[in-house]
Amino acid sequence: MSKVQKTILVIFGIITLVVAVVSGLGMYAANQARNAADKMYKPLNNGNKSVDTSAAEPFSIMLLGIDSGGLGRTDQGRSDTTMVVTINPQKKTTTITSVDRDFLIEIVGKDRHDKLNSAYSYGGVSMAIDTLENFLDIPINHYATINLQGLKDLIDAVGGIEVDNKIDFTLDGIHVPAGKITLDGEKGLAYARMRKDDGTGDMGRQARQREVLTKVVEKLASVNTVKYYTKVLDALGDNVSTDLSWNQMLDIAANYQDALTNIEPVQIGGQGYMLNGGYYQIPPYYGTLEAQNRMRDQLNLDLRESLSLINDPEQRLYDDSTMDPDAGWDEPERTANIQFAPAFEGYPSQRPKSDSSEDSGSETSDSQSTESSDTFTNE
Repeated sequence: MSKVQKTILVIFGIITLVVAVVSGLGMYAANQARNAADKMYKPLNNGNKSVDTSAAEPFSIMLLGIDSGGLGRTDQGRSDTTMVVTINPQKKTTTITSVDRDFLIEIVGKDRHDKLNSAYSYGGVSMAIDTLENFLDIPINHYATINLQGLKDLIDAVGGIEVDNKIDFTLDGIHVPAGKITLDGEKGLAYARMRKDDGTGDMGRQARQREVLTKVVEKLASVNTVKYYTKVLDALGDNVSTDLSWNQMLDIAANYQDALTNIEPVQIGGQGYMLNGGYYQIPPYYGTLEAQNRMRDQLNLDLRESLSLINDPEQRLYDDSTMDPDAGWDEPERTANIQFAPAFEGYPSQRPKSDSSEDSGSETSDSQSTESSDTFTNE
């Protein structure tokens, strides 16, 4: 399996694994991959926002990890993980923007402000897309979701994965010891879900989720056998949903390879906030604007001078104008900077530079909140 194919797998959260299968195992695997792609395909009525992948147009895709379909859960679930990938084949760049599940934002179609991850539980993929589009001020062209059972089945399908676990913990009765260990699907799912015992909270969980995904890809890439691919394709077909068609997946493999080898990660880091007894993250003004404009540039859209969120009188933001773009998560001054969005009207389009930030690089996001780990839950 080529380096490009591995990169595609990591970015799309296993979905374009079906493309790699075709090139790796010939017609038999191609037929199985096509069948899996057909099972995953769940089109949306999204106002014709799909792009022409055959013409290599830039596009965005929302990736959701859903906390349902496993552990005996049969409800709609919430989106534990949210990422937006923007791919521009002309610029030959890809961004992967992580959006905190606990951001307190408007849930479009529900007439309320709530955690971002509640959008999926209220209205599925469509409401999650509408909510992200409003928050990020970009069009979301495509989506892909994978549920808990899918992650468990993928780990088991490759015969387990090896990790160097830094934290000894027990989650839902499943003990995962510290050290270099091999995780089966059950332990691997716990490893990817845990955050209460991790002092970095959701940041740590997101890092472990990316690690699990990468380990699955590496394991699969090292053993090109029909046995592995058959199990993986079964796991994909049963637990992944996307509006990317089989032909679009093939287009992506053919037309977007250069962009997929030049990846920029972006994290919009919030400020921890307690409201009515619940824990939330408050988005930063400049961190959000900078991330938005990075994505808009990827999609060949005009850049914004200010956040459209300032027109929402109920939206809370925190003032990061004096914070270094790469400031540490334990900066105490963050907690004093939360305001309602209209207060930011008239702010300059660029984050004011301080002596300490002029040489700090071009990071577009802030780090995680000051909340201690005991404010987090695993649900």
